[in-house]
Amino acid sequence: MQLSDYVDISAGYSFRERIIDDPAGDALVLQAGDLDGTGGINWAGAHKVRLPRRGRANWLQEGDVLIASKGARNTLAVVDAPPGDAICASNLFVIRPDQTRLLPAYLAAFMRAGPGRAFLEQAAEGSKVAHLRKSALAAMPLNPPPIERQRELLTLEEAIDAELAVLDRLRENRAQTLSALLGEGLEAQEVAHG
Repeated sequence: MQLSDYVDISAGYSFRERIIDDPAGDALVLQAGDLDGTGGINWAGAHKVRLPRRGRANWLQEGDVLIASKGARNTLAVVDAPPGDAICASNLFVIRPDQTRLLPAYLAAFMRAGPGRAFLEQAAEGSKVAHLRKSALAAMPLNPPPIERQRELLTLEEAIDAELAVLDRLRENRAQTLSALLGEGLEAQEVAHG
């Protein structure tokens, strides 16, 4: 089985000119830079534009998985709830899972780690700027477990993320403690010579 057996994949909207923010615009446009690298979307950074009628067919929906088509990291995010009518620029692919068989968060987790990440890194083409073709993305091997097991694995991922956050805070605290202890010797020396 492959990704295209569980999802619809489309490229973002291709603008003829550079995207310029129009405060009176009727739609938000997400670009690769609006994906924050941690799985979230910076909606506040998205430009507003006026779209011609033909651009209105592919509004983003809750549960869409977005992935950058260019760059070494293939940044991705899951659309939670768009704050209004929104589309993607052509530097993003919109992956719309059949949510009766594949949870968007599970797909994103799969693509961020393990075999999914390895496949995306290998499928990227280009010597200077890596580029992911839609056909390569569609061919990504995927055999998701039943929905309930997907939920269990997502719960495990959340626990691991929380644990890593605690470890990061602990490391920072220990580094600050060491720095303070090392500084005590300097302070004592300054007092003695002051």
